[in-house]
Amino acid sequence: MAYARSAIPPAFERVRDAVAASQRRVDAWLAGRWRAVLVVVAAIAQGLSAWRVLSLPGRPHLRDSRIFEYVGWQVARGTTLYVETFEVKPPLSFETTAALSLLAGDDQLLYHYLTVVATCVAAVCVVVLVGELAHDVTGEPAAAVAAGLSLYVLPLFALRSGFGFKAKYFVLATGLLAVWFAQRERDGLAGAAAAASVGYWQVALVFPVVVLAFATGRGRRAVGRVVLGGAVVSALVLAPVLLAGVDGVVAMLNQTVLVTAYAAEDGSVLDRAVRVPNMLWWGRGLFAVGALGLGLAATRDRDSAWWAAVCGAWFLAVAVAFDLDAAPDLFPSLAFLGVGIALVAARVGPAGRGVVLAAVAAVVVLNVGFLGGFGVVAEPMTLSTESPPVADPDDVDAPYSTAEHHALLWHGIPADTCHVFFGPTQEAWVDAVEGSPTEERCRTTFP
Repeated sequence: MAYARSAIPPAFERVRDAVAASQRRVDAWLAGRWRAVLVVVAAIAQGLSAWRVLSLPGRPHLRDSRIFEYVGWQVARGTTLYVETFEVKPPLSFETTAALSLLAGDDQLLYHYLTVVATCVAAVCVVVLVGELAHDVTGEPAAAVAAGLSLYVLPLFALRSGFGFKAKYFVLATGLLAVWFAQRERDGLAGAAAAASVGYWQVALVFPVVVLAFATGRGRRAVGRVVLGGAVVSALVLAPVLLAGVDGVVAMLNQTVLVTAYAAEDGSVLDRAVRVPNMLWWGRGLFAVGALGLGLAATRDRDSAWWAAVCGAWFLAVAVAFDLDAAPDLFPSLAFLGVGIALVAARVGPAGRGVVLAAVAAVVVLNVGFLGGFGVVAEPMTLSTESPPVADPDDVDAPYSTAEHHALLWHGIPADTCHVFFGPTQEAWVDAVEGSPTEERCRTTFP
């Protein structure tokens, strides 16, 4: 009995060879240009998204940016964070927006535009840093491009920056920079960047752990440099809180640590796990490829990419277990899944790499150009053209509605209560400490 020499049909072989040849030409072209490609595509994506949001009629639409921007405005004008205004995030987000508020002076619209620009720049930095780290572990320019641009598997990664300040972009920019420094044995800067990441979000503690793990392999001096860099940045970030005395420190610990115990997330862990693929639509296949790549990082490529598996697993576990209210909660996970996509792309040969890169490019065009769909599989995201309500300044009175929040920000009105953005989490905390939603100073007692 005669057997065929190959189980692969000749027509398929010809297609595969054509794709491989084409991808080799792409690889050659990207060799000295891949960083520029990432910068240009990311800048276009963020700029287009910002234009889409800012061109809507009326006052700019804010979403939860109004919280960061108003509290930053308060801090810039002498309000004591955690004592005179309640917040569950660490100080650096509000110190960042406070600096932008000081730069804008009394022009609240300019202040908002500055936060949009800063957030878009942070998003571009995240895309480039993911590409840099992917190139470090694969050496493949095309894989690096696929990794960086894979962040756009969620349309909101581009779009959300147009609404103003969002801490997760800055968490990733500083955290990824910490890993980049650590891989280049710049330990002090790695520790500083890791501390800054935690200053934006408590959950980013994984970055100091990873940076210290890198340093441990280089000896005690390297560890000492990491600790010193982190200590300097931590001291700068915490200085305003420490200057507020015991009340400031206790209030910060209450709000950034204990209050999380009172934050009730809707649904079960299984519900949130199912919600993840439902948020991705066209990006589901790439998400699966990234997950496979992180598996490779944890096993076959653990010498060079273990950190991607650790960080990706950590942030995905946090999202599924505690924090998956909306698509931006997946941003940190996507950054490391991008590295996983690069690992797969580097292993499957030129033809496979070409398919992965083409899939990423298609998703970028779909999600950035068409807001996630055009009626097939997924409908495009819609942006409300209705202007956000802004209350009359004379009618603003605590506890505040969303329209009153807008009035506080746009008209620069000092708040009468520390509970400016009084939601379910703050309500649970106020009940626990037997406080009031209209009290001027936050309770510094433990429940």
